[in-house]
Formats: sequence, structure tokens, C-alpha cells
Amino acid sequence: MLETAIKLRIPITAVCSTQKLDTNMKDIALTSNDWAIIEALERLFLIFLKPPRRLQSDSYPILNFTIPLYLKMINKVTSLQEELERITHETALAEAIGATTTIEQEPDSDEDLFASEGLAFQEPEWRRWMLEPRPGEHTDILKYWCAKQYQYPVIARIARDYLAIPATSAASERVFSNGSDIIIKKRNRLSPPTIRYLLCLRNWGRIREADSDGDDADDKAHE
Repeated sequence: MLETAIKLRIPITAVCSTQKLDTNMKDIALTSNDWAIIEALERLFLIFLKPPRRLQSDSYPILNFTIPLYLKMINKVTSLQEELERITHETALAEAIGATTTIEQEPDSDEDLFASEGLAFQEPEWRRWMLEPRPGEHTDILKYWCAKQYQYPVIARIARDYLAIPATSAASERVFSNGSDIIIKKRNRLSPPTIRYLLCLRNWGRIREADSDGDDADDKAHE
């Protein structure tokens, strides 16, 4: 809602300022300070909105995304709290000495979380792996471990078990919510394995919705 309001800021301001039939519109028109507060609130809410959106996307994110995203969210909130405390302190100090203070805002970078790092250890497999640069944000982690499975066999097996866990159940819930479209009046005797196959094939795009809405093969055989 805030995002839409900010996009429509110019027409909203124009309507409120040129309204002649309802003079009360001018009284509730948003000032520049009000818009600045709305933009600040949007930035705050996006911190909590982006991680769930990414984890519930159709690209089936796996568990390795969860901890970094939520740690990043916590770090951003902590940073905002520290920034607010600093602003409050500097504002109070400026008022005390009768001076104004200009506070610059540091740019927020999403790349900091995925900065490369290494540890100076040797020997065991996990230590050798820790010496390697960390994969980037856009690296396909499944392909990464597929390429490393012979170099780090133990860690690769652990990664295979760990990365098979979905970040949320949203994607699978969307798949199974289509069950009511497949099991219809004329097709109510499908076996569980058949239903599972149809759900998978439809989700993978192997069969179209129109194809799965037809009569059951068993019904055709009886005819």
C-alpha cells in the first residue's frame, strides 16, 4: 500500500491541492515531511517483507537461503536501531549547543552479506573447503556442490541432505492446492500414486491444465 502511494505521490498531491468541491481535502493533504515519513516506513517494512517473498517464490528456494536472509534482516534492524540512537544523541547535542548537524546516510548494500572470506587452516576436508572463496549470491548452490562432490566428498554428502530441505512449505502447498482441479466428479477413483504423478507432471509443465481437466482414462475405457 505504501509502495503504491509513493508511486502515485504526484497525482495524489495534485488532486488534494486542486480540489475545489471538497475543501477538507486541503486539510488532509500530505506535506513533504509526511511523504518523507512514508518513504522511511516503506524502507523499514521492506526489511521484513523481502525475505518471506524470496523464500516463498516459485523458484523453490532451499534451506541454505533461510539463515543468511534472516540474519541479514536482523542486522538491518539492529543497524537502524543504532542509527536512530545516534541521530537522537546528535540531535539532542546539537540542540544543546545551538548548532545544526548534517547526518549522512550510508548506502545499504546487499552484497556485504555475501562477501568472500577465508580461514587460514590446513589439512582436513572441511578446513580445505573453508580456504576457498565463498560462492556468490547468484551461484546455483546445487551445481556448485555437484562440481565439488569428488573434491570434498563428505561435505558434499552433508550438503546433499541439507539442501534437499525446502525453505518453506509454500511451494508444495501451491502444488497440492491444484488437487481439486484434478480430482473431479468424473474422475474420483484415481489411486494415490496416479494423483501424485498427475500433480508432478502438471507442476513440471508436462501436461497442460486443459489436458488434466478431461475425463479419466479409466472412464474412456469403460465407454
